[in-house]
Amino acid sequence: MNADDFALNASCSNGIITAVKEGRLQATSVLAGGEDQVSYNALNEAGDVFINAHLNLLEGKP
Repeated sequence: MNADDFALNASCSNGIITAVKEGRLQATSVLAGGEDQVSYNALNEAGDVFINAHLNLLEGKP
């Protein structure tokens, strides 16, 4: 299972981190330039997870 938009905001990141810790997620897509840039270490410490890049090309600064 993959969760999209890690780093979109703190709420989204925290939900993904919880799901990784509980073994419900095996992958996530990190939203480059999202507002929650401080949660990367927490994701790394949550467990083994495959990380994809999600580039935002439609709004804001890519």
